[in-house]
Parts: sequence; structure tokens; C-alpha cells
Amino acid sequence: MNATSLAHQGTASAHRPSPAIADRKAAFSAHLAALRSRPGNTTLSLRGQTLEARDIALLAEVLDEQCGLPGGLPFNTIDFTDARLHSPLPLLTVLDAHAGAGITCLDFSGAQSLADGQAQASPAEGLDEPALQAIIGFVGTSTALRSLTLDRQPALGLLPFMGRLAANQFHDLQPPLLRLLAALQGSAVETLALRGCQLSPQDWGNLDNGLRRAALKHLDLEGNDQMATASSADACLTFLVFLCSLDRHPSLETLRLPSQATSWALAGCSKLMKDHPMWPRLALPGNRRLRQVSPLMDSDDQRLAGLRQTLHRNQAQWQQDWERVRTFALCLRDAPAPQGLGLPRELKHRLVGTAIRQLHLPS
Repeated sequence: MNATSLAHQGTASAHRPSPAIADRKAAFSAHLAALRSRPGNTTLSLRGQTLEARDIALLAEVLDEQCGLPGGLPFNTIDFTDARLHSPLPLLTVLDAHAGAGITCLDFSGAQSLADGQAQASPAEGLDEPALQAIIGFVGTSTALRSLTLDRQPALGLLPFMGRLAANQFHDLQPPLLRLLAALQGSAVETLALRGCQLSPQDWGNLDNGLRRAALKHLDLEGNDQMATASSADACLTFLVFLCSLDRHPSLETLRLPSQATSWALAGCSKLMKDHPMWPRLALPGNRRLRQVSPLMDSDDQRLAGLRQTLHRNQAQWQQDWERVRTFALCLRDAPAPQGLGLPRELKHRLVGTAIRQLHLPS
């Protein structure tokens, strides 16, 4: 039974008497049992499903039971892409009770919130603020989560938050994006995707402030074309300020910007005087980790030469370091067993195993 048939079964039986609840729970359990029998599959796909409050509660109950089985859950990724769902809080609470349950990736791309008693989500609104807060809370406590995708979630942005604030419909006094980045502080999350979230120029400041405290390695902002326009000098200068701030984010390695970012940067540069203090900051002199800023690296404009040189230097250094670690791992793997004094076997196995996982080497 696949995820789509589960969705149809859950929706069709939403108003049946109590035996249908047992049927839906059995269907969820059977689906997870099928995943357990296919060890190569690492994803629980709930793409496009409609999950009302009872469905979420039943799924949470089944996951709670599955977490108690030997080996835990038979997957490490949950995909809610384009799902229509009631609050994910019960499900995330269960995962949190099991120390994250080994879930390393969550994808809520285009997911829509269902209001209480409704089977239809409001069009184009994405997840509401309480749902985002449930996700943020899980991010702040999970030690296993490595990747979070929140594409097409406009409620993250500052301007929608200000509208909710004015209407007294807010969940917290801080915008969700700032709360999310704060939750990343101390977490294990390395990759955050926020594509097409309708972020605005006002969100650059929240990104700057939040990234200073987060140990994020990869950030994807593609599709947020509202964040600046080449005809708006103020917005382009705000974007340049964010670029300069990358010197203060030592953990960030790759950054994917909206497709118009090069034209924004050049439009901002055209407004700077030759002796403006922002020029040396744009070269990111103190950054040694950031190696990819797309699409800015594709420009050969001399005004971005300093930034481009820094990124090329970082890229070459990263490749050199990777080759050194790879060579060390391979030598360690192939070294003969120590005689007498030497590297303990258990430590050697740990080092080799870690290197193989991180570098994707053949075992």
C-alpha cells in the first residue's frame, strides 16, 4: 500500500464509526511494516495527503509504537510536500519523546494547514504560525535532524508576520524566521531550504541576525524574488549589507540566492562611492569556509572580483582539505591491525566509519 492509497483511505473513512479508526491505524501500521521490509527505503512519504486531526493522532500513535521496536523507525526522512494537514504538533511531540527518533530530514514544501473541522486548506497560505512554531520547537530539541525544507511557506516572512501582529493573530512577538534561526543555534541542522517563501527586503536583517547564532552550513533562498529589485536602490543596498555580513557567519559553506541576486548586487555597487567602507567588506576577508554563493560566482564583473576571489580561494582550500582527510581515511582503513602499542581497534573502526559516512567512501 502506497502513501496515496493511505491518503484516500484516511479521507474516505473520516466520518465512519469507531471501527474505521482501527482500520486507519492498521493501514498506517501496515505501511510502516512494509517500509521495514525494504531497508533501502529511507523515506516515509506523505506527499499530497490530507491528514486531519484524527489522522495525525493515529499516525503519532503508530510511530510511538514503532519507535519501541528493535531498530526504531524504518526510515529517517518524512516528506510532507504539498500535504494538507492539521497541526503536526502531536506527531513531532512523539518524535521528540524518542530523542528525535533518528529523523534526519523533514520536508514541508508547500504543505498547507487545515483549520479545525475543515477538510480543505486555504489556497496559497501554506502552514499557519502554530504549525511553524511546532516545527521550530522540534528543531530546537532534536539532536538527529540534519536537513529542514520549508519551501513555499510565506508565513515565515516578516511582512505577513506584521500583518498578523496588527490583526492580533500572532503566536509570538518574534517573526517565525527569526525564531527558526534561533532554534538552529546549538542544533545539528546543517541544511535549510526556504525556496519561494515570498521573503521581502526586510527579511535580510533577520537572516543576518539569525545566522550569526546558527551553525548552519547550507542555506537555499532561491525563488525569493521579492527580496530586492534592481530598480530599488534601498533594497539593493540592504542586500549588499547582507553580503558583507557573511564575513560574520563562519559556519556557512554554501548559499543559494534568488536568480536576480547578481543584478541586485551590481545595482547596489553602482550606488557606492569608490572609497565607501563597504567595498573591503564585500571581499569577505575573514571568511575561510564559505565556498559557493550562487549565482554571484557566475559574474565576471570587476566590482565583485574581491568576493569571487575569496570564494575561489575557499573552494580550493576545501578541496585540498577534503583530499587530505580522504587519504587519511583510506590509509587508516587499509592499515594492518596494530601489534602491541598502537591505535586501538575500536577507535580505528570509529574513525574509519565516520570518514566513510562523511566522505561517501566505499566501505
